[in-house]
Amino acid sequence: MAKTVKSGLNTALQGGNMKAASQGALRIPSGTTAERDVETTAGQLRFNTTTSFLEFFNGSAFVQLKGATNAAHTITVDSYTGDGTTTVFGNGAAGGDSTVEAPMSLTPAADQNVLVFIDGVFQPDTVYTVSGTQITFGSAPGGGTSIKILHGFDAA
Repeated sequence: MAKTVKSGLNTALQGGNMKAASQGALRIPSGTTAERDVETTAGQLRFNTTTSFLEFFNGSAFVQLKGATNAAHTITVDSYTGDGTTTVFGNGAAGGDSTVEAPMSLTPAADQNVLVFIDGVFQPDTVYTVSGTQITFGSAPGGGTSIKILHGFDAA
């Protein structure tokens, strides 16, 4: 059976749901890195006053929960044109063909950190791989197709 706890009360909750007033806030345990509980169990959540981040214990270590920042991020778009035969774009791939040889502007950390569109259709990261400033498609994009690669999503 679920127990409802009103905001501001120190009622223990052994399982179920907790409800706080809409104008209230939930206060979680906080302290410095040195003040972490020595008897930890997976799922513990606390605010670390040393790092100014929320953190949780995953069963073997405390992990920071980093949310969005106010820092501006620049999303870059690289454009290529498919010719029906080329599968590798960027990083001097085609030796003299300027439509495919220009390297991507940034080096993404992983395939999942780019968004790829061919003629406006989103491409899942299973149809290409990224290596440095080069992208390789499993099948050549059709002749005259517009290839747009958006990147800059890597965490800072």
